[in-house]
Amino acid sequence: MTSVILFFSFPLQQSLELLFLLVYMTFACTFFPLPTPQIIMDYGGIFDPIMVAMVGAIGTCVAGLIDYTVITYIFKVKKVAKLKQTKTYKYCAWFYNKVAFISLVIAGFTPIPFDLFRFLAAATKYNRGKYVLSIFIGRAPRYYLLAKLQHLLLIPRSILIGSIPLILIIGLIRVLWNRRIQKKTMQEHIYEENVN
Repeated sequence: MTSVILFFSFPLQQSLELLFLLVYMTFACTFFPLPTPQIIMDYGGIFDPIMVAMVGAIGTCVAGLIDYTVITYIFKVKKVAKLKQTKTYKYCAWFYNKVAFISLVIAGFTPIPFDLFRFLAAATKYNRGKYVLSIFIGRAPRYYLLAKLQHLLLIPRSILIGSIPLILIIGLIRVLWNRRIQKKTMQEHIYEENVN
């Protein structure tokens, strides 16, 4: 629906650019973490910040629903479903359900890592309508501020877009480093068990 509105509201080139933003933000979910601030800022230098915020937030809501659906299915796997029986999970779920909406809004607006809150929403079967609304309420103002900042500062596009591969490389290095540390820790643990 949003893509149809975009397509008929703007000239073809602008419609396609906004459609790309919508699709990009839809794919930028927990399972495919693409950098979003640079894209939002880049579009803020081209389009009205309110339009960028709305399109970006709608795409993020769709990404949130994808996350919710995938996590729901993951929790149907027996080994993962056992996690719900632990005291830690039960406590986290109990506490989360008391503050779910406001925590999703705050995590959506601030730089607090958002993935844990999305995970808990799906794991606790939080109401999907409230879940999507909280994502929109949290992300739309954030995206507006980022787009407005770019609208005012006009950071060169080459810097904004050029930083994306750097961020992806840094993220990959972090993942590889963490795996190396985990592997080393596991090997040390196995060695200690064999010695004792």
